[in-house]
Amino acid sequence: MALTINLPKNKEQEILHKIELEGLSIENYFLQLHNTNANLEAPNNIEPDKLSEKELLRKINLNISEPEWLRYSHLIKLRDKERLTEEEYQELCALGEKIESAGAERLEYLAALSKLRGVSLKKLMNDLNIKPRKV
Repeated sequence: MALTINLPKNKEQEILHKIELEGLSIENYFLQLHNTNANLEAPNNIEPDKLSEKELLRKINLNISEPEWLRYSHLIKLRDKERLTEEEYQELCALGEKIESAGAERLEYLAALSKLRGVSLKKLMNDLNIKPRKV
């Protein structure tokens, strides 16, 4: 997807300088920026134990998009073949962090729902047909 942003020249130079200092591609810089802001803005200040079953199920079902999983899988294969570029490595790291964070958050909601239903986490995951994803 292409995205065009019109910025004042001084702001553009400032961002390009920061990208260069961090050694990232423009795409990876904005992907990391987006992921950071999404985590900051997410209304996660409510403790999972205080959410209703419906809210917990909704949060459990929020997940990494299929295109992100496919890209992550592709990057893992490139890494295993030792054919990753530096930009791809940065992207792999960013996606890995996003997936790990989403998984940890999802596990918190699953634990809260299992407590609410009075069943083990394993039983709940079986009931909801939740299994680890093969990459």
